[in-house]
Amino acid sequence: MNEIGRRSAVRRSVSPTALLAVLLPLLTVGALALVRPDVLVSPDRAPEQVSPSRVDLVCPSGPAGSEVALAASGRATGDVSSYSPGDIDPSPISLVADAVENVARPHATFVRGNGRIAAELIGARIDEQEMTATECVLPRPEYWITGIGADADHATSLELSNPDEGPAVADITVWGRTGQLDVPTLRGVTVPGGGSQVLDLAEVLPRRSELAIHVVVSRGRMAVAALDEIPALGRRPAAAGWLPPVAAPATEQLLLGLVGGEGTDTLVLSNPGTDEARVELRVVTEDASFVPEGQAEIRVSPESVETVTLTDTLRDQIRTGALALQVTSTAPVTAALRSIIDDDLVYAPTVTGTESPVTALVPAGDAQLVLARAGSAGVAAVSAYGDGELLAEKRVELTDGSGGTVDLPKGTDLVRVAPRRTDVSASVVVTSRQGATVVPLRELVRYALIPDVRPGQS
Repeated sequence: MNEIGRRSAVRRSVSPTALLAVLLPLLTVGALALVRPDVLVSPDRAPEQVSPSRVDLVCPSGPAGSEVALAASGRATGDVSSYSPGDIDPSPISLVADAVENVARPHATFVRGNGRIAAELIGARIDEQEMTATECVLPRPEYWITGIGADADHATSLELSNPDEGPAVADITVWGRTGQLDVPTLRGVTVPGGGSQVLDLAEVLPRRSELAIHVVVSRGRMAVAALDEIPALGRRPAAAGWLPPVAAPATEQLLLGLVGGEGTDTLVLSNPGTDEARVELRVVTEDASFVPEGQAEIRVSPESVETVTLTDTLRDQIRTGALALQVTSTAPVTAALRSIIDDDLVYAPTVTGTESPVTALVPAGDAQLVLARAGSAGVAAVSAYGDGELLAEKRVELTDGSGGTVDLPKGTDLVRVAPRRTDVSASVVVTSRQGATVVPLRELVRYALIPDVRPGQS
């Protein structure tokens, strides 16, 4: 073939179709590279704060003579009902503003409030024959309880209650004097919907030393209560009381509401962390706090529980009018102060300061409101109610770090404290011929948060 023929064959081998097959993808990629889509901008918005339209309170079971006390502060509207495990239908409850309604339910009790009353509902399990009381709680994802007993001389029963229809699951971690304990039966504890389960810790993990537990709810919702019992011994009668849980370990805690009298006081400290905690105890009075003479710094090893013998000076301070015991530590710990006063078992609850109004239901007896550790100068407006009527009002002037006591009128069954220009901690100490109990004042759940949901961004 000559030279001209070869050139013609080369030209014919590059067809238009082949040329387009190469150029079109390149042109498409180039065009897409020039396109600049608008960037989706989602402004940051905080969750919306609204009043809750439904609330579930869980009241633990109690002795046959105990009752569930319920009240709704203010004049909110809505409906309230209660039921126990095994009930077919809830029972309606009629509440009058600021009046306490008692419900005779010895078993674990679920209380539901619908409507505006959900933001005003408060409840407690009260046994006036034994003078013990504990709050009806909102189910939450975790609980810390210190001072657990698991032997014949000091036994604690742990009650887990599930207010929802589906099953709930919890894992329970236990610490003792020598460290964390391996208790497989306390992992994956399942409570069926609308049910309640009681664990006798003396049977599950018998130990002679004081214990601390951490309950984590991994599925569903659950309420946890711990009933502590000291059995009768010789002339000493049996005594019982509910152990107050705390929200989380902390480096500063206020055990507010100390009961004087003849008896013993035992402080139990738990350190769930990996660093040693050095703990200082201070006595809190109306206008000061101080380290009692002879009370040395306490060292709590990592992942362990320490039982503290209080000095005679500190015990004298508790018996002669100290308001609270302040626990300050270098690492987060939990604390429980157990007192056996005149053969009655009493626990001092851990109370935090707040600027919001706080409320408590008050068992029958001689009641004294205790205020402590005001954050600054301000006023605490105290209102005492009985059978729905306002019995007394009082303004308590507070300075930075101060507190005080207010004797509540006979017949008080509900008390409210509204701090102004300050924050303050509050408890009620109630005494009677049957014994004594300490009730913390808590904030009501007046708001719920609705999250801002928006498209995700890469």
